Amino acid sequence: MKEKQVRLQRIKDIISIQTIRSQDDLLKLLIEEGYDLTQGTLSRDLKSLMVAKTIDEDGAYKYIIQDDVNKPQTLRNGFQSIDFSGNLVVLKTLPGYANPLAVIIDNHEHKMIVGCVAGDDTIILVMDEEYHDREIVREYLYSIIKG
Repeated sequence: MKEKQVRLQRIKDIISIQTIRSQDDLLKLLIEEGYDLTQGTLSRDLKSLMVAKTIDEDGAYKYIIQDDVNKPQTLRNGFQSIDFSGNLVVLKTLPGYANPLAVIIDNHEHKMIVGCVAGDDTIILVMDEEYHDREIVREYLYSIIKG
């Protein structure tokens, strides 16, 4: 267990200090440092650390730790709108904000949400059919997104 905690801390340190643009880049760095892990393990580590991709000042993607969300320009400010179609919810964001917001939503793990898929500026949520009241769904999502 200690080895995992050390690895998780190192991942946080690397992402906080360096610009990491892909899992492959991060995996190569960790392997060069002597860590023995696979792409699958790294992917699970990134999820447990609430790592997400966002767009940096150069317009390129980079990884961030969700703890950084509370800085002045928050990821939540990228939220634009909510629309409904049956048991699907479509969230629109500014470019580059969908994935980090989807991570925030996924980490709430409410039974209302069956699944979540994010692109660059759109998140599709599949809602449990039991939750058909759009206002309840809207209020719940706003509470997550706006913190």
